[in-house]
Amino acid sequence: MPEALKKLSRFIALSIACTLVVSCASSSRNVEVKPLSVLGEGSDMFFYVPVKDNRELVETLMCSVVGIAENDAHLLASRIDSLYLGMGKAVSDSIKVYAEGSFPSIGQSLALTEKNGWKKTSYTPQDSSLKIEYFYSDFGFSVAFPTTKNMMLSNDIIPLLDNFYSSYTVEPECEKWFNGQEHDSDAILFYVQEPADFMRKIVGSIAEKWCENVYGEIKKTKGTSSYTVSCCLELSNPKTQKSLGALIKTLTGMEVSFIGDNIIKIDDWMLTEQDVIKIMY
Repeated sequence: MPEALKKLSRFIALSIACTLVVSCASSSRNVEVKPLSVLGEGSDMFFYVPVKDNRELVETLMCSVVGIAENDAHLLASRIDSLYLGMGKAVSDSIKVYAEGSFPSIGQSLALTEKNGWKKTSYTPQDSSLKIEYFYSDFGFSVAFPTTKNMMLSNDIIPLLDNFYSSYTVEPECEKWFNGQEHDSDAILFYVQEPADFMRKIVGSIAEKWCENVYGEIKKTKGTSSYTVSCCLELSNPKTQKSLGALIKTLTGMEVSFIGDNIIKIDDWMLTEQDVIKIMY
């Protein structure tokens, strides 16, 4: 697990109450929020999780990876409708979390105290006199609730706040996959811009620099605890398409197909819940 995630697990386990009951310094915002724009560029992996249809997975992720108690994970997941994640390499320890849901504003929680590792400061959007409170921790992470429907958490939250209040943000490259076509409403979407480590989980050590991007869907198989993955591998060199497709089939036994001259598609890749969690972090 990246060191940043270890810190994040201790941080959230300590102060989980803030996300359950508090939305601090809510403000109005008339411009439509684009979640991927809030995350911005610079992450190696992006995920979109529709929480209602993947509640059990999200709760398991919170418990096993982040260290949240089971009851708190259940309550927190019930507050979130959509979860967006931007993850960087371990060397950069970049974590960006943006959630949409219901975070009632009922005042400052006892959890947001210096004793629990919180310090309060404020942010002023560009060309505005509005001051937005957010909280940062001794563990290096900050949390903000711009409105009662939005929550964000990151080890560098200012760029997310800048993006949230800007009308001219640039969406990352993955926007073409997330929003450029229809997806099943219950599907977890992912986009990997630095796919070497991700591909090693599929085909082993042969995955180095021959793949530019990986993107796809993760869906739970109804009536089971298994998940199916459909993903596309965008190749650096189109000339390797057929040979790499054959190699993947030989090594994994998975069926592959070809799209155009530089994409290998893998369908019905079967995973357990723990396999999905390992992919997500």
